[in-house]
Amino acid sequence: MTDINRFIASWKSVVFSFLIFTLSLHAQSQPVAFPGAEGFGAYAVGGRGGDVYHVTTLADSGEGSLRHGIESASAARTIVFDTSGTIILNSILWIRNPYITIAGQTAPGDGICIRDYSLNIKNTHDIIIRYIRIRRGDVQVLANGVPTGSTGLDAVSIDDSKNIIFDHVSLSWSCDEIFGIVQNENVSIQWCLLAEPLGDPLLHPYGTSHAYGMNNSATTLSIHHCLMANYVMRGPEFEPNDADSSQGYNVLMESVNNILFDYKKSGSRYKTGIEDNPEAAAGINFRFHFLNNYYIRKQSSSAPEIHAVTKLGFTDQLKVHVDGNIGPNRTDDNQNPWLSVYEENGPNILSADSVVQAQMSDSLLFSVPVPVSMESAVDAYQRVIKDAGCNLQRDSVDMRIISNVVNRKFYDYLHSQQVVGGWPVLKSAPAQVDTDRDGMPDWWEDEKGHDKFNPEDRNATPGLDGYTNLENYLNGEILVSGIREKIIPEDFTFRLTNYPNPFNADTRIIYRIPFRSAVNISLYSLTGQKVTELVNSLHTAGTYEVALSGAKLASGTYILKLDANDRVASRKILLLK
Repeated sequence: MTDINRFIASWKSVVFSFLIFTLSLHAQSQPVAFPGAEGFGAYAVGGRGGDVYHVTTLADSGEGSLRHGIESASAARTIVFDTSGTIILNSILWIRNPYITIAGQTAPGDGICIRDYSLNIKNTHDIIIRYIRIRRGDVQVLANGVPTGSTGLDAVSIDDSKNIIFDHVSLSWSCDEIFGIVQNENVSIQWCLLAEPLGDPLLHPYGTSHAYGMNNSATTLSIHHCLMANYVMRGPEFEPNDADSSQGYNVLMESVNNILFDYKKSGSRYKTGIEDNPEAAAGINFRFHFLNNYYIRKQSSSAPEIHAVTKLGFTDQLKVHVDGNIGPNRTDDNQNPWLSVYEENGPNILSADSVVQAQMSDSLLFSVPVPVSMESAVDAYQRVIKDAGCNLQRDSVDMRIISNVVNRKFYDYLHSQQVVGGWPVLKSAPAQVDTDRDGMPDWWEDEKGHDKFNPEDRNATPGLDGYTNLENYLNGEILVSGIREKIIPEDFTFRLTNYPNPFNADTRIIYRIPFRSAVNISLYSLTGQKVTELVNSLHTAGTYEVALSGAKLASGTYILKLDANDRVASRKILLLK
């Protein structure tokens, strides 16, 4: 054998070994819940590999209802929607069965909202909830009189559970907290819009205005890229409470890249002491991060970005790391990170007693299984405004809240949803044809070469990433009315972008064409109707710019679509007036 042949043989052996090693890694690894899932709850399995249930009615219960789909699950299940609208609950909606995905992105028309009672997740695991709205409201509470307990007053409660992720969910009009999260392992709340908890004293057993955001304890928790708006405090609150030394994990909670808007007493809070039974938490470490969040309040207010609540004393089991937050007390990243933190009813924490400062850490305190893709507070602000909440079809509630943030329109917390008009009507549309009822519409199966008469192909895993065909559909280019937003890789030779986004007057559309092409750029509504044509001409290779005026357009989300020689790119743009 010649030297060159020996080299080739040796190189082939190295490549083969590398491929075997790579395949082995893929075989052993578990994919995250969906592309873009991050934080502690990123590995929630949901309904992967299970059956499919179609929601066909907006009724509270019975065959085809959301409740029946959740309660009748005997194994892993993905719940898809053949209708849109508001589901009026007659009682708390409990999720106690594991391995469930609620895929709100499949709803035709304007999407799904649930109201009048809360969604409670308890003693379960591996739950994925995406692209729905949970707007509780005060109707049921006022009809039944002042409550004697707090169960069911949150918009969502998560208790004693594991591997939970909420993604692109819009929540509002709770009668206690928007989220109550107690003693869970691995939870992520990401890209959600949380706003307008209700403050009528008649809605809470304490008889006080309890318009609070999020109360969190005894959990490994990531809250990232969310918008929280129009609340009194707890956006979020981290507490060293409710932990038990038998739970088997330390309490690690992080708030990263969130927008906190129009808070009355404080944007966020943490408690420095254990409220009840500290002996039960012996050996448990409590570690809290507040990183790169953007705080906005009215200029006349003195509410701090973060409160350290010291009235319950102090525990040496607690450490807190604060960095990168922007707000009234810390306006840029050249300033001391702790300028954002004040003792409740006290001075800035840099002037606090040594026992308070002993809990402060200038270094990160823990790592996360799937770290959040963190950016500066200023950069995150733009992305959260554009993408937080149930953003495939933003309803008038979310549009109003986003507009208030962008235009800095402040108002006191709500006492009732009726003050802002209550629940908007959500229009439905015909369900997509799904002959074999496997959750994947016929057009998609045809496009991908699957068998639309074989429901079992939903659980095939065609790639090395571990996702099933059904998950590839749910995670893919889904939008409404056949228009799909294409995710353009960095090395893709066509490019379509616009700035600013959102916009309230004009936006610049920038696009790149790599070779001579017939180019069409048009604007569509979310129902698929063409609104206007911006470009229709032959282009040579190059980068181009065109302006879009919002003067004659209504506020809302639109689809900008570029078609060049049968290659298509599209993106959502948001107009706020």
